[in-house]
Amino acid sequence: MPKQAITASIPYRLKPFVLPLVSAAVLVVFCTPTVSLAQEQEVAEEKSGLTSQAQLEALFKSRMPLVNGQPDLKLLSLCPGAGNLSRQERQLVSKAVLSSSTADQQVQMLADSVPTNSDETTHLLGNVSIRDLDSLLRAQEIRINHLTDELYAGGGVSLESENAFFSAESLQRMQSSEQVDLQQARFYIFSNNANGTAESINVNQDDTIDFNDLAFTTCPVGEESWQIKSSEMAIDPESGYGTSYHTVIEVGDVPVFYLPYLSFPIDNRRKSGVLMPIIKHGSEEGLDLALPIYWNIAPQSDATITPRVIENRGNQLATEIRYLSDLGLTQVDIQWMPSDDLLQSKLDNPLPGVTLDATSDERWFGAISNVTNINNNWRANLKASRVSDSDYFRDFGSGIESSNASRLTSELNLYYQDDIWQMRWFALGHQSLIGIDYYRYLPSWEAYADYTDQLGFRWQWESQLTRFEHNNQNQLEGRRYHIAPTVSYPLTASWGFVTPKLSYQLTQFTQKSQLTEQEADFSRELPVFSLDGGLYFDRQFSWGEEPFNHSVEPRIFYTYIPFEDQSQINNFDTGVTDLSFAQLWRENRFHGIDRIGDADQLSIALGNRLVSLESGRELIHLQVGKTVYFQDRQVQLDTSPAATRSESPWLAQVDFELSDSLTLSGFIEWDEEQKVTNRAESRINFEPRENHIVNLSHRYRNIVGQEVEELDFSFAWSIDERWRMVGRWYSDLETGDTIEALAGIEYESCCWAVRLVGQRYLNTQLDALGVPIFQQDSYNDGIYFQFVFKGLGAAGQSNLDRLLTTSINGYRDPYKID
Repeated sequence: MPKQAITASIPYRLKPFVLPLVSAAVLVVFCTPTVSLAQEQEVAEEKSGLTSQAQLEALFKSRMPLVNGQPDLKLLSLCPGAGNLSRQERQLVSKAVLSSSTADQQVQMLADSVPTNSDETTHLLGNVSIRDLDSLLRAQEIRINHLTDELYAGGGVSLESENAFFSAESLQRMQSSEQVDLQQARFYIFSNNANGTAESINVNQDDTIDFNDLAFTTCPVGEESWQIKSSEMAIDPESGYGTSYHTVIEVGDVPVFYLPYLSFPIDNRRKSGVLMPIIKHGSEEGLDLALPIYWNIAPQSDATITPRVIENRGNQLATEIRYLSDLGLTQVDIQWMPSDDLLQSKLDNPLPGVTLDATSDERWFGAISNVTNINNNWRANLKASRVSDSDYFRDFGSGIESSNASRLTSELNLYYQDDIWQMRWFALGHQSLIGIDYYRYLPSWEAYADYTDQLGFRWQWESQLTRFEHNNQNQLEGRRYHIAPTVSYPLTASWGFVTPKLSYQLTQFTQKSQLTEQEADFSRELPVFSLDGGLYFDRQFSWGEEPFNHSVEPRIFYTYIPFEDQSQINNFDTGVTDLSFAQLWRENRFHGIDRIGDADQLSIALGNRLVSLESGRELIHLQVGKTVYFQDRQVQLDTSPAATRSESPWLAQVDFELSDSLTLSGFIEWDEEQKVTNRAESRINFEPRENHIVNLSHRYRNIVGQEVEELDFSFAWSIDERWRMVGRWYSDLETGDTIEALAGIEYESCCWAVRLVGQRYLNTQLDALGVPIFQQDSYNDGIYFQFVFKGLGAAGQSNLDRLLTTSINGYRDPYKID
């Protein structure tokens, strides 16, 4: 018997079943079509211009693999490999197949026979297929009652949409309750390989969905390395929440986690509840367990409260509170440990040569931050933090960066900006963690203006007004007022540029002794002249078939600032800037305005670039330069004698981008007069393809005869499709000490992953100059273990992703769900 095709007009569409259980967001809506008149398959043939057989194949084609004519979920869910489609390819096939159906609001039906087709009922029998624009329904038998809008499908029922595939023994829709019931259901989600079974799926009138005896995994069918099972689950799309009863996580066939009741969000709306625990182990702290509890206070505010137990220290409570308003975000962080047992033992039994900043075993950390956008011109922010003692981050940090922090900054800022002016009012202070006190800005005001007139003159203005305070009674306090009007006339052309610039710097100081209360006033007035110029020599050529542009770029920068004695002026916040190519093009050799260096000097440099005109990529950039001094530099930070050398050290920098995967860079500061290298750095980055990263860098610095030489090697490299190794070795070559060592291995299947990483890092005190004090017990050792259910994110967050991202340049966590 030939198949019969029917085109039916419908008042509402046949919507697909979509079951993205990864986020527990389930939309299963099935509407019953109303068949008007039976039409011959020539109608569809005439509309498409295809032959009748081709029309049927295109219209009712499925992308599901078939075994004996039936969809096979086991074959579909196999891990991507040779002969198997990847998840992305399945999605593309899905969209291509669905777009092949008719684009109008009609339902196409196909069956071996249509025993009944009237205004009251339609009975389709034998290999029945129903397709609308979004979905394809198959069954051996489908009955539709047009009077009651009820539908029944039985015998190998399957429903396929762009997002998912379902099969069931039967499907029934009752008009009286507007409920859809699937019995003995199976499902497959194309986007993430998620699949599972349920004894029944019930879609209710209010769009809530109930599951009974649900089992879910992202592993291939028949190879369930892990499963999540629930006796009952309810999904409410309107509220954004789901609930699950008697939830069990099984690894293999072994239950490893059980919750009698679980409430979870199914969309971006927040939900109060217990988050995944954070577990780690340290050589000094022992077992460290934290259990974050999330509290959704209101739509605009929330809090995370984290009880934490550290085996060798005691109990800690951490709280993070966030508040979001129309103007901005405020966040408060508090960590408190009433009694640190490990610290108390160190206070009771101090180690020789070790000085502790803490005087009590109570430990705490507090921080507040706020960002407020008042309008297009005005904004404000607040950032403040304090700790109980300077050893806090060394004891509670998670790496070399946090353990060796030198200060905490607290500041309050108010900003104004328009097309010409930028202004900032602020107060700023520090908590020193290395025994050096810093000046506080209480308060300070800065203003900058930049305007170019119609004649091409560029007018600039800089002004500052600052009041300084200090905790040390031996340090002077005071006020500083500074203005610096500037005018320049930039001239540019395709072959080069020249910019003469003249500014006048006027600074007034009022200094006060905290011991005698005596005040002294000082003023400083200095003109500053500079001339900046450069040329571009370009030559285009071809190498093979690829065109290139080679440019040679000489540049000069002349500066003149007359000498004025500034030795009586206190140094509030000024320092010497490291010699660099950026510093070659600056007038003042100091950063800060307590000192303006006298100058009669010329900086010269030669640049060399090679650019691909085809890709726009800069393959080579080479720079060489130095400064020639025409007079001694008498202005110094302190009472040091004048600098008398006639030339600065040579600077050289090179950047090579040999390919998309390999880059090399290097920098050196060579003192020709002393025949020594002051600073040098080289770096190699190699990333031939995803998950294959190698970084190697070498750093050298000679500070007044004290040499520091470091080697940093890190990598993340996939051995094959399943295994990946990660590691880092960061070492001080002068002392032979390892600053940080990290080694780990990752294993990944198509539905789960595991990684084990060991870390050892320098965790020592810093002296007053910030130099590490090496001790016998100056290292922290830690072991991190993470198991990941792919498609669900990490189970047991241990900050491992942050550790690897920080330690290995270019590392990307493949399991992180954004």
